[in-house]
Amino acid sequence: MTITDAMVAEAARAIENEIGRTHSQTATSLARAALEAAAAAAWQHIATAPWNTDILLAWRGMNGEWKIEVGWAGKQNSCPRESGFSDGWQHGDAEFWMPLPEPPEGTHRE
Repeated sequence: MTITDAMVAEAARAIENEIGRTHSQTATSLARAALEAAAAAAWQHIATAPWNTDILLAWRGMNGEWKIEVGWAGKQNSCPRESGFSDGWQHGDAEFWMPLPEPPEGTHRE
């Protein structure tokens, strides 16, 4: 999703209604930051996927159901895993990707 100035202006107006018009510049900054964060967390076309990292992949299966899986997105033959997935992403049918969320705090093993 591309964040447009019109989207920012509309979101800023909504924020201004909540915090008051005297904070117009703050409302615009908050609106832009919120919209950019939302866009970054949304499904994006697979052509925009990053390389050399795990991401969520989505594609339609043979029966039309959406399939979602964590997969490696890396340049050909660059996968560091024993599974050997390469050639762009794990599923050649992947249509969309999304960044993985941060892991829960306090869950690391010692």
